[in-house]
Amino acid sequence: MTAELLESVEARLYVDFFDAVPPELASREGLGLHRYGGAFYLTASGHDHPMLNRVMGVGLGDGSARDAAVAVLDRAAEHYREAGVRRWMVQLLPHVESEAFRVAASARRDRAARGGPSISPLPTSTFPPERTCGS
Repeated sequence: MTAELLESVEARLYVDFFDAVPPELASREGLGLHRYGGAFYLTASGHDHPMLNRVMGVGLGDGSARDAAVAVLDRAAEHYREAGVRRWMVQLLPHVESEAFRVAASARRDRAARGGPSISPLPTSTFPPERTCGS
């Protein structure tokens, strides 16, 4: 089984999970699925936990996957800051991770240590469309 297939299965699992959440619970917990470019953002603003606030699918199906991995960091920081989430992570497939990404993520972790948002990059097709839970 390939990493890309596992990433796709996991994304579909979260779409089904979020679709099953009653609208009043989704609203109260700040649950949502968002897409920016090819990246898929799982958001649970009522829970400050990286497993519920993470970016998946960075650069999949894109020839500039490594560049996309670096570019997504700024967009993710903006997205999660707007959602009021301090701890989030970027889940990467191994072929997308690069030295440039590690350097960029390290700089952002250093800022987090000084009081900024926390980021935890992890080594990690097509994703389902963006949805708001209960819609």
